[in-house]
Amino acid sequence: DRKHAADESRLAVQRRDRFLAMLSHELRNPLAAIVTATYALRRPELQGRASRRAPETIHRQVQHLARLLDDLLDVARLTQDKLEIRRESVDFVRIAREAADLGRPVFEAARVELVVELPGEPLHVDGDAVRLQQVVSNLLTNAAKYTPAGGRAALAVERDGDRVVTRVTDTGAGIAPGELEKVFQLFFQSDSTLDRRRGGIGVGLSLVRTIVRLHGGAVHARSEGVGE
Repeated sequence: DRKHAADESRLAVQRRDRFLAMLSHELRNPLAAIVTATYALRRPELQGRASRRAPETIHRQVQHLARLLDDLLDVARLTQDKLEIRRESVDFVRIAREAADLGRPVFEAARVELVVELPGEPLHVDGDAVRLQQVVSNLLTNAAKYTPAGGRAALAVERDGDRVVTRVTDTGAGIAPGELEKVFQLFFQSDSTLDRRRGGIGVGLSLVRTIVRLHGGAVHARSEGVGE
């Protein structure tokens, strides 16, 4: 028991250190882009195309920083068991459609096709519309990140008795059998190196699991393995 506790403690420290390293990496890129853009605005000799693009660059990177801060706030709520769910009758079909619409620019940037298959009539559930949209958005973002350019992802929603089933499938990188449950752990990422094109700080899927469980549901990952 003492050895198991020591191993768990060591793993927790490793996850924390890896998270801080990934966070530093994720913050550095947008800040560097903002500094470059403000430099272009301040230098007369750079007036023209560079300065015209600068406000758009600053706006995009500030949005990215805002999303990172939102993730960090949710991490604090998760670790302190303070994630709130405000239940009411909501249409899950509308929630899924809005999440897909918001996520389309991410798929376009990644050059991944997104196919959406939703019922023609509303599917009302007792839940938090904002948090449920966050669930669908995080699943879609994950699919876009881990699907190579030219690939395909799909979002499908259907009724199953008195429940709603949501499936996000993709032609992505695949998941090793031993990582199928780990992907929902806080800070876990299959590619933990700092030179990561996919980005992120390993929070999205952990939030998905927590929010779904708070709604009385369950979430599962399936894959035939790496490369499948």
